[in-house]
Amino acid sequence: MGSLAGVQYCEMDKFCIPVLAGELSDPARVRSRSRAKPLCDKCAEADYRPGDIEILKHHKKLLAAAGALLDRKVAGTYEIIPTLVFAAFSDKDDVYAGIGEWIAATEASPDDEDWAYLFREFSLRFGSIRPKDSIGNVPVVWRPPLGVGLVQGNDDKPFEAVKIEVHEPVESRLVGAYYSEILELYGLSNERGRGDIRWASFGGSLHMVVRPEEDTILHPILKFTISDRRAQGAPFPHRADVAAEYEARRGQGYPKGRGGGESAKHYNAIPAVVAWYLSDRVLLEAGKEKRNINRLVKACLRGPRRGRIPELEKRWQPWRSLERILPRIKQTEFDLGLDTDLNNPYGWVHQTF
Repeated sequence: MGSLAGVQYCEMDKFCIPVLAGELSDPARVRSRSRAKPLCDKCAEADYRPGDIEILKHHKKLLAAAGALLDRKVAGTYEIIPTLVFAAFSDKDDVYAGIGEWIAATEASPDDEDWAYLFREFSLRFGSIRPKDSIGNVPVVWRPPLGVGLVQGNDDKPFEAVKIEVHEPVESRLVGAYYSEILELYGLSNERGRGDIRWASFGGSLHMVVRPEEDTILHPILKFTISDRRAQGAPFPHRADVAAEYEARRGQGYPKGRGGGESAKHYNAIPAVVAWYLSDRVLLEAGKEKRNINRLVKACLRGPRRGRIPELEKRWQPWRSLERILPRIKQTEFDLGLDTDLNNPYGWVHQTF
């Protein structure tokens, strides 16, 4: 906003602290004409500096998403990281921005046909990343910690196995409940407690494949016994057996968490992801540039929430948290379509949506 009749307005525009805090709809007035930097009192107090707007204006959706997550007090990194990565992608590419607008404009209800269609199309494109809901105009996407699906069989065998993917540690009863639910949905039995359960760990996630009971029959020509999984009516292992198998694997430390890395408190995880993108996806060493990014993140996220979220004031460790969650950020970037092998850090890999 410019100056009218000698009135000067804060140059931070929509990043002006009173605007971010919801106190004003337009930038605040600069009270002192002699002020060396054209900033309002609150922006100056938050340590904004002239020229910051030129950096921040390229990250509007990322910063809006970070603020929305902080205000809602979203705590899970399985929701924080995908939402912020998707927002950062949307700042760079109109395709992602358009999908985000679609999410924000659609009612997040399984009974809504438009949402069901969006959910299916989004899942087909981005796999384990799913749309969740929206906070105002900010689309929220997440990585569900647990996914269960049926494996399609050949010929007359409609389903030959159940595949379970656990990306983050969950209670074993949930694994058993989701497994039983999908079998009941398709009229498949799991009451006789027989069958085969295999597991493997990939990328920090635990993958389990559950197959139904095998019948041994004699090959009619070669005269040796082979196993035959009956397409119709062959019972799958009981839910208690599946839950017990998962509990055993969890006792061995699986899953480790998709993409590796430790978790982080939300008041550090959110600033950490923002710092990653404000620094152009570089894990900065100590120095002037790192201090500058840290100052910007503090101004954008702490400034408008001063006193409302005490953790932002007392426990500020975004860079240490970034080192811990960076593998998860990069895994999410890959899942959402970022080709990290390209020299251009934003080399998008588009698929037909």
